[in-house]
Amino acid sequence: MPTPAVLSRAASWALAALLLAAPAAGAAATATAPSPLTLKLDRTVLAAKAGAEVPIAFRVGRAASMVVRIKTGPRTVEILRSSAKAGHGSVTWDGMLGAKAAAAGRYRVAAYAVAADGATARASATLTIAP
Repeated sequence: MPTPAVLSRAASWALAALLLAAPAAGAAATATAPSPLTLKLDRTVLAAKAGAEVPIAFRVGRAASMVVRIKTGPRTVEILRSSAKAGHGSVTWDGMLGAKAAAAGRYRVAAYAVAADGATARASATLTIAP
């Protein structure tokens, strides 16, 4: 008996976006396609002191659900979720990992936006936490 294939999280997002964007069988294609989703972080280099709040400002081309991951190496240490309207927005990380301040070092901020029609966009920045 064959084992089912396991999709990575990124592959699952891509597949969901394709399925949501594809027209149903027999359905006529719409005359106008929605504009592509855009996401840009206001700063690609961030800095903060240990335990301090870190504001992460962004611009999104249209309304979308936002997920911001704070990563160190391959490990995600914090996930922030938000909804965003078209234009400027921001999320704030409290700088804490549980009850402790995040350790000094370099972190990666990976931001993902998903629109209602399944369109996706992503952006990233480097965050340096000073002692």
